[in-house]
Amino acid sequence: MKILFEHNFIDECRTIKTEEIPFDKKSRDYCKANLCSMFGKTWSCPPSVASVDECKRQINGFENAFVFSHKRRIDFSDNEAVSTLRDETMNILHTITDRLKKNGIKHLALGCSACNICKNCSYPDSPCRFPDKMTHPVESYAIDVKKICDMTAMTYLAENTVTFFCIIFY
Repeated sequence: MKILFEHNFIDECRTIKTEEIPFDKKSRDYCKANLCSMFGKTWSCPPSVASVDECKRQINGFENAFVFSHKRRIDFSDNEAVSTLRDETMNILHTITDRLKKNGIKHLALGCSACNICKNCSYPDSPCRFPDKMTHPVESYAIDVKKICDMTAMTYLAENTVTFFCIIFY
């Protein structure tokens, strides 16, 4: 299984049992606060995401969670650099999930941002064009990444560094 998760640009990663995933409704509240400006704009973000209880039910259908981070020393105010890093992180996620699909491994992937498969999301006028490829942000499932980092000794914050996290349940 390890080879399926290997990637040259992952900075830190851990595998934990799904039952250990910490949920916190505050994570979903960040979505409602629209800090990323995607609330109500895509099928992958609230309010179009299932209820927190339904998200928990979906996650509980898997035994393990592979958590990984991708980071770079950049100025957080450099929007272009942050956007590039976010896109790189989502590409890592898609590369890994493509491997899982090719190997017939059932999984659920949560990304570091709104789904980026389509340049322009069909929300709310038409159904998602690629529901089997769409990824929801970790926060939209009310998962507390900081608590995961505390539990696993992963680095949550580092000075002058932007870090993005993704989770793959399998």
